[in-house]
Amino acid sequence: MVQIFVRQLLLALKHMHDMRIAHLDLRPETILLQDNKLKLADFGQSRRLLRGLITGTIQGSPEFVSPEIVRGYPLTLATDMWSAGTLTYVLLTGISPFHGDNDNETLANVNNCAYSVKGEEWQPFTAEAADFVKSLLKEIPA
Repeated sequence: MVQIFVRQLLLALKHMHDMRIAHLDLRPETILLQDNKLKLADFGQSRRLLRGLITGTIQGSPEFVSPEIVRGYPLTLATDMWSAGTLTYVLLTGISPFHGDNDNETLANVNNCAYSVKGEEWQPFTAEAADFVKSLLKEIPA
């Protein structure tokens, strides 16, 4: 079931990204399921790219923001892919990869790309599943 939902999420993002629009606030609360069909919601943070970059202040849920948001760097469509990777990690394991004791610690974990796909929670999954998550949780150089 996770594979179906992640596929639907990536197709929705592709549709938006083809129009050069980034969602920028992907988290469980902005994803709706109706009749096993995924729909994105809450486009308040969404932005259209200008010259390939998004500028301005973006707010987001600490556990789902990308390192670029934490660092205040210009954003790209890849910012959404990071959030999709975080969501995929949570859907597979039930654990947030960057969760800290408070928002500052969580943001530090995101900033340092501090996550692992080697823990006990990953044992039921294939190496391909872990590689897929790692491919989404790639730090974008400034």
